[in-house]
Parts: sequence; C-alpha cells; structure tokens
Amino acid sequence: MGHAQEFEAELRATRVRLEEARIDGLDVISPRNFQRAQERLADAAQRYERGDRIDSVRQRLTEAQDALAEAERFLGVGGRLFGEALTARMDALAMEAPDRAPNLWERAEAVIIEAGQRLERGDEEGASARVSEAETLFRDAELEAIRSDVLGRARDARDAAMVAGTRELAPAKFGQADGYFEEANRVLDGDRSQRGDAAGLGEAAAAAFARAAYVGSLSDSVARRRVLLEVIFERHETEVGRISEQLGYDADFFGGIEPVADQAVAAIASLQEDRRNLESQLARSEAENRMLGASVDSLEIRLAGLEEREAEVSAQLRERERRDQKGRERRPADPPVVRSQLRFRIGPDSSGALRAAHQGAAGPARFSGGPGQHRGPHGFPGER
Repeated sequence: MGHAQEFEAELRATRVRLEEARIDGLDVISPRNFQRAQERLADAAQRYERGDRIDSVRQRLTEAQDALAEAERFLGVGGRLFGEALTARMDALAMEAPDRAPNLWERAEAVIIEAGQRLERGDEEGASARVSEAETLFRDAELEAIRSDVLGRARDARDAAMVAGTRELAPAKFGQADGYFEEANRVLDGDRSQRGDAAGLGEAAAAAFARAAYVGSLSDSVARRRVLLEVIFERHETEVGRISEQLGYDADFFGGIEPVADQAVAAIASLQEDRRNLESQLARSEAENRMLGASVDSLEIRLAGLEEREAEVSAQLRERERRDQKGRERRPADPPVVRSQLRFRIGPDSSGALRAAHQGAAGPARFSGGPGQHRGPHGFPGER
C-alpha cells in the first residue's frame, strides 16, 4: 500500500472515530474539543484534496486526532453526569423537536453545551446543575413536539376560532370544543405515552372548534343583518326535507322543525329495528346452513366409507374368481363317455346277440345262421 493510500485510510478511520464520539454525546460533553477535532479534520481533508504538501495535511490530521483524544478523556465522567439529559435529548430528537418545538430545543441545546464547557474547565458542580436544567428543557421540547404532532389540527382550529371571535359569538360551542382540547392536554401532561387517547380528544376538539366557528359566523351575520334569520331557517328546513323525503314521508314544518325531526328519528328507529330483525333472521339462517353443512359432511364421510367397502368386496370377489379359474385350469379333463352304437331287436334269434354283448371283451360275437339268413350292418342276423 502506498503512502497516499495509507493516509486516506487513516483519514477515513478518524472520521469514523469522530462519528462514534458524536453518538456517545461528546459533541455536548466536551464541545470545545469536539468542535476543534471536527474543524481540523475537515481542514485536513480539504488540504489533501487541493494537493497541498503532505506535511501540512498530516499536521491538521494529527491536531484533529489529539483534540478527539482530549474529548474522549471526558467520556467517563460525562456519561455519569450527562446520561439522563442525553436520553431526554434523544427522545426529543425522535419527536422532531428541532422542527416542532424549535424555541425549546435551541434553549436546551445552549444549556447542555454550556454544561459541557463547564466540565471542560473542571467545574463539575456547575456542569451538573446546568445538565439538570437542560434535561428539563429537552423533556419540555419533547412534550411540545408531541402536542404539535397530536393536537396540531385542533390547535390551528382553536386559533382560527379565536381570531373570528367565536368565543363571544358562540360561547357554548366554543366552550365544548375547549373542553376537549384541555382534556387532551391533561392526558399528555399525565402520561405522554398515551398519545392515542390524546389524539382522539384532539380530533373531537378540532371538529367542535370548526362547528363553533360556523355557528359564530352565522350569529355575526344575523347581528350585522348580512343575512336574515328567515333565510337560515329556510336552509335548515330544506336540508331536513331532503332527509324526510328519503325516509318516505312528507315533512310538515307548520309546527316548526322539531316535529319533523321527531318523525325522522321515529322512521330511522323503525328502519334500525327492521335491520336488527333481518340480521337476527340471517344469523338463524346461517346457523341452519352450518348444521346442514355438518350433516352433508357426515353423509359424505359415510358414503366414502361405503364406497371403500364396496371396493374391498369387489376386489375380494375378483380374487376369488381368479383363484377358481386357476383351479379349473389345473384339474384333469374327464374321460369321454362312449355310447354303444349297438341296437338290439328282440326276436326269436336275439338270445345269441345278448350273449355276445354279455361276453364284453371276449372278442367279436359270432353268429351262425342258416344259409341265406339276412345280416344287418353290425353282423346280427335278422336286423332290419
């Protein structure tokens, strides 16, 4: 490895070391030494990129390393004194306090850096006091950032309502909205981790402030006679009339808007009751369907069992038939049955033929007859 490559590797290693020191909080525990290390390292890198003499570049890098080593000397005592304040600082950063609570964040940063400077001068007691103050400011910045995140929309709506004079024009509506907003703040003050509950109250407050601003603007318009109260009533009757039309009845405003609203409430309640009845019927139907499905499953299981048994019996029958077939193939054939072609005719001269048949294997029968006596095809006399 050449000298240039060695120097570049050392430069990179020093940068890594400086960043690790920042993570450990040395930028506030020993701010003067950390800043000097940071400046000397940047100067060394610029000189190297410009192609300055290597000895001047090396001098700046060495100065950066020495300043960083001096800062690291405070790491032990700084961790003990600054630990909780650094945790509060990280929590505030996580909530984007530099953007959402910039004033508190800048004050906290100034105080904790002053604590580090006191520590560098050897004033550990003074540093400890300033660290406690910084921790409080960081926690305040974190809470303010949470409020900005969770209650930002409600706060903007409240500010707009205040500018419009809603507190005087619609005091009841404004008071209701302000109640939601104050309750959300109390939740965060008690436990800032309950952001979900505070967010819900914040949304309710934002909607209530917008409603209060609308009512306040109407009140102001009526007071200044920019709009007649009659026109406002007509607008409301038109909107309620649209609802009654969808519910299937004609709105009659002769008695005011309240009876029409009561009719709408009754119609909606009836529809809701019908819906509950339908949901109940649907639930019963679904239960019956589940029971039928279970029955079908049971029948399918039984049918599968029967089919399996049928297959087993069929296989047994085929096996039995195969064995019977092999048995028939191995059994010797029965001897053929020989039927005698002899025909007898009982007559006066048949006794000799009977005797010949009785002799069996003694040889062919011999017949003697008179000259000229007729013999049949088998040699029996008198055969026709």
